[in-house]
Amino acid sequence: MEIASAVAGEASKSIVSHLEREIGYLVHFNRSVEDLKTKIDQLKGNRDVVQRLIDAAISNNQEIRKPVQTWLQKVETVLEEATQLSDEAGLVNSCFKGWCCARFTLGRKATKKNFMIQALLDERNVFGDIVSNPKPTQSLEIVSDGDFDAFASRESTTKQIIGALKDGEIGLVGVFGMPGVGKTMLMETLSNQMKKDRLFDEVVIVTVSQYPELEKIQDDIAKGLDLRFGDEDTSFTRKAKLSKRISQGKKTLIILDDLWERLEIAKVGIPCKTVNKDCKVVFTTRDRGVCGRMESDVNIEVTVLTAEDSWRLFRERAGDIAQNCMLPAVAKDIANECKGLPLAIATLGRALRGKEESIWDSALRLLRTSIFGGMTPVFSSIKLSYDFLPNEESKMSFLICCLFPEDYKIDIDNIFYFLKGERFLRKAATFMEAKSVLHLVVDELVSSCLLLRNKDGYIMMHDIIRDVAISIASVEDNGVFVRARTELTEWPDVEFGHCKRLSLMNNKITCFPPYQIKAPNLLTLCLNKNSKLKDIPSDFFDGMQNLMTLDLSRTQIRILPPSFSCLKNLRTFLMEDCSHLVNISSIESLEQLEILSLHGYNRIESWVCIGKLTTLKMLDISMDLSTDLKSLRPFPPKVISSLYRLEELRFNRREIIEGEDQIDAGISEITSLTRLTSLRIILPVGCIFQEVPSHWEKLTEFMFLVAGEYTYISAFINKSRRWKRSMCLRLPSISIPNWILVLSKMANCLFLEECDHLKSVVQLDPRGRFNNLKLLHVFNISSMRYLFKSSGKENSPEYAFRNLEKLHLIFIYNLVAFCHGILPQGFFQNLRVLKMFHGHGVSTLIPCDLLERLQNLESLKVQRLMTMTKLVQLGGSTANTTQPISSSDTIPKFSSRPSFPIFPKLRKLCIEFCYSLEYLLPMRVLRELGQLELLSVGYNSNMVMIVEHENYEHEEDNADKDKAIMPRLKSLTLKEETKLSSFCRPNLFFDWPSLEYLEVFNCPGLKKLPLGTYSATKLRRLDIEQQLFNELEWEDESIKSRLQPLIWDDDWNEQKKDNDSDESGKEDDDSNQSEEEYDPLKEQIRRSVRTQ
Repeated sequence: MEIASAVAGEASKSIVSHLEREIGYLVHFNRSVEDLKTKIDQLKGNRDVVQRLIDAAISNNQEIRKPVQTWLQKVETVLEEATQLSDEAGLVNSCFKGWCCARFTLGRKATKKNFMIQALLDERNVFGDIVSNPKPTQSLEIVSDGDFDAFASRESTTKQIIGALKDGEIGLVGVFGMPGVGKTMLMETLSNQMKKDRLFDEVVIVTVSQYPELEKIQDDIAKGLDLRFGDEDTSFTRKAKLSKRISQGKKTLIILDDLWERLEIAKVGIPCKTVNKDCKVVFTTRDRGVCGRMESDVNIEVTVLTAEDSWRLFRERAGDIAQNCMLPAVAKDIANECKGLPLAIATLGRALRGKEESIWDSALRLLRTSIFGGMTPVFSSIKLSYDFLPNEESKMSFLICCLFPEDYKIDIDNIFYFLKGERFLRKAATFMEAKSVLHLVVDELVSSCLLLRNKDGYIMMHDIIRDVAISIASVEDNGVFVRARTELTEWPDVEFGHCKRLSLMNNKITCFPPYQIKAPNLLTLCLNKNSKLKDIPSDFFDGMQNLMTLDLSRTQIRILPPSFSCLKNLRTFLMEDCSHLVNISSIESLEQLEILSLHGYNRIESWVCIGKLTTLKMLDISMDLSTDLKSLRPFPPKVISSLYRLEELRFNRREIIEGEDQIDAGISEITSLTRLTSLRIILPVGCIFQEVPSHWEKLTEFMFLVAGEYTYISAFINKSRRWKRSMCLRLPSISIPNWILVLSKMANCLFLEECDHLKSVVQLDPRGRFNNLKLLHVFNISSMRYLFKSSGKENSPEYAFRNLEKLHLIFIYNLVAFCHGILPQGFFQNLRVLKMFHGHGVSTLIPCDLLERLQNLESLKVQRLMTMTKLVQLGGSTANTTQPISSSDTIPKFSSRPSFPIFPKLRKLCIEFCYSLEYLLPMRVLRELGQLELLSVGYNSNMVMIVEHENYEHEEDNADKDKAIMPRLKSLTLKEETKLSSFCRPNLFFDWPSLEYLEVFNCPGLKKLPLGTYSATKLRRLDIEQQLFNELEWEDESIKSRLQPLIWDDDWNEQKKDNDSDESGKEDDDSNQSEEEYDPLKEQIRRSVRTQ
């Protein structure tokens, strides 16, 4: 009975439970439907986030994981069914027929669909944001670089070179071929392939050029090997150091590009194969005879492309018009006329791109008739590209570039000075308009591959194209004679009667010819950087009455001769860095002079004569920063003000004063120049004037320095040249002059130093927007607590700092937060680089609200923030306010990740000397760092773990996902972390498939590295003390065996220990280094990892 009773009781409970559930579908219908709508929205939001992550992964050439693809497919199916169900439920209340039955049916379906959606959301949380894997390495192909593609014509040549390099008996390989055949591109591709195949540990490419300079070659090789020479090193000590560095046991490939004659590689410091078989040398030359003189072990010719490959390259460069049904025959004939030379094919193809059919016919006719008189096909092709330039300004801009030495970095201002000297660009009403036209011309020449532009903005010429330009320029109509950097020691024998332009730049000429030169047609004369040239004969210029441009810069000339006054047509006169120049009185007779640059003078006795140059439009009388300004003679008053036509002025004498008894030029003279569009000036701290001339608001370029004797002027000068409008301010007074308020809101680059009364940069722009600012550098301002502080909701700007790209904060000890009050829209939305050194007020550097704005941040370096306990705060308010955070305990925990990507573009992260920091970043942040390449953590004395794990009960579920974090990490450094016990929680290992360099130094508490059996398969170097390495615990002893050969030698460790002990007491000084030199992470990777 008891058993039967128990069974009956359980049955009744089951029936009751079932009835309650079924009735619940009817009773809780509305709640179930509302829950369904909410779930649908949540699922759509998650789907959109995952889709964005997938799009980003595909853009990064990654492979989408199968579970993620399956999840997306299920989501689309469920969303379609759930949306239809929600729509049907909405119709129930509008129709009474079948009302009860419909509510029951739809309620049950809604409940079940909610469970299905929740299951999908839970599945989403499992794979999180790890939606992809790096694609497996494919079979290696030659990577297209410039005009070098993976042509079949090149495969055999590449295989020959690689075969020779693999031969243990071959140490010197000669590669020869005619100009423009693609030797340089082949070497660049070969270098990349050697690195990927790991055939060599180090690969270095240097350009030798026609006139090799031993020290320059040594410097370039040393730079590629991360070897530094001292200023006191001679060529002999350089050779010894270089030889020792190459002989350290690594397999090294040195590529010497563009040899013209025999080079004594032993004198360079490259050991021969009998001394070091691990070092091999490949050189390229256009002359096969050089291979014999170099005594190379094997010589390999780079031949022209086949007809098939030539046609393919021409089609790619010429565009769709080559596919025109009317043109295939003509286009193929033109390609064939280029005789298989890649440079000629690419140059001519671009020249004809988009041109009419008649021009194509004309080009073919000119090529076939060899109208260019015996020139090689590459010369003819480039000449034809020159002929197709649209106007005389474009052609002359191109030809002027050949006046400079081979491989010379040409400042576009120098091209402008030469053009204006010969009265080109005359249609432009002002200098600024003319410069704008020139920039368009240069852009067109660069896009046509006739000119090159390097990363610093300088213009360069390919040596082959320069040869063609010199050939074109030397014909009678152009009359150009170029002997730049050819080791001349005396005046060359030139037919001056027909010469129009003469360039003898960068030579060693010691004196002028003893006879008078008759050059009635000479328009431009350039003697720049003949540093031993001193005295000019008194009648030297008598026969050059038509001279328009004269460059005597970087010579030892002291006095301009009497015949200088004969140059009535001179329009451009450059005499920069002539430290011996004393007397310029004869300059007053230059009636048409428009451009005068005397930059770097320090002995000129009188300046009164300049006041008579009323036609002057550009004047540069700025000084080098190293000049002792106290030794300069005063600049007389009423000289600058008389130059009323001036449009550009560069003037950095700090004696500028105002007052009744002034003996020097006053600031009022400069402000009186109403035509100025470009102004570069240094003012002393005491020279602060309130009134700003209205025409200054129209300045399109300016560089203002208000400063005393301070450290950061050099860094400012170096960086300001990248921006059109820049300011460096040192303001001792509470009152900020009106002219600074006007110009600071226009500035692209702003340096602030020791502005003791500045509490926020908003004081420099009352509207607080700084919309034009790209670089902000703040140094040693103790009064500043907030970078940006709004005065209230009503007065807060809608936007601020939305175009800022770089932010440097140095010695801002009392800074509490970046922003106080309402966070404006666009705040830091384009910030790419953030550097903050030395502070005592910051507890959390980047709160959650600010973190959302940093979507474009690429580099983050933090140093000596003594009170910082958190680098990033994920919890807290979601309102747009950033308040000082005093304690992390007051911040509520986030139960899930933020709804926005975290640091999606961050590539470099360096945290040092932050003594209150116990953890670097939460795991939730590290999971997001898919682009991080460089991570350096050091000297944080209280750091116990790199990864902060906030929720241990769910960590095991994420192990597979977490092992894939930071897939692009190449360099990891842990230095002087004395309390560091582990990188992350136990039993967690990271794949790190891209890691090449790992440094662990003086971390005595570290017990284990987060490396598994298949981790860091590309690791090439491990810097670690051998004792620590021996004491580490390993999941698998095979890992230890694999890493042991990668450990750097003990001598290096001893030396590093000494260096680091010195380094730990030094400040990281950003002031005296360029952007490239300043980044220690880049220096670290240069020293250790041979990246592409």
